[in-house]
Amino acid sequence: LMQVRTLWVPSLQRRFGPRLEDPVTNIRYGGFVLAYFAQRAEGDWYRMLDGYSGSARRYPYKVMRHVREFAVHLCSG
Repeated sequence: LMQVRTLWVPSLQRRFGPRLEDPVTNIRYGGFVLAYFAQRAEGDWYRMLDGYSGSARRYPYKVMRHVREFAVHLCSG
């Protein structure tokens, strides 16, 4: 679901459990990790998404493109 990197499991498994394949656990991890990077990025969505993705090439731009497309779809309807 949230494509959480397994490097987070050792530090968060006590809080959320070790099973990233469980949808509820996965979303808890993802939300925590996004909040962590959001705080560090100080409102910069691109920096937040870059941190979340582990600096995957172009990931922030792909996500933001999908957000914009979805917003246009919602507002046109």
